Amino acid sequence: MKIREIYVENYRKLDGLKVDFSEDINYIVGKNNIGKTSLIELMAHLIENKKFNLDDFCDPNKKIKITVTIKLGD
Repeated sequence: MKIREIYVENYRKLDGLKVDFSEDINYIVGKNNIGKTSLIELMAHLIENKKFNLDDFCDPNKKIKITVTIKLGD
């Protein structure tokens, strides 16, 4: 199973972010304070099935919505 794409709504600074992943290798690179760590922590939340904290919400009055597209098999 491979993650192909993640779309994020209302999670920290990543609201409206869409990430397309390569099938081979991916790097997360960028300037400070743009959300690299938030993206990694979001993926950990999904993998570990952890609950979100109040600080994770961009707008606490809305739900966090994460759409993940995966590819199964070769």
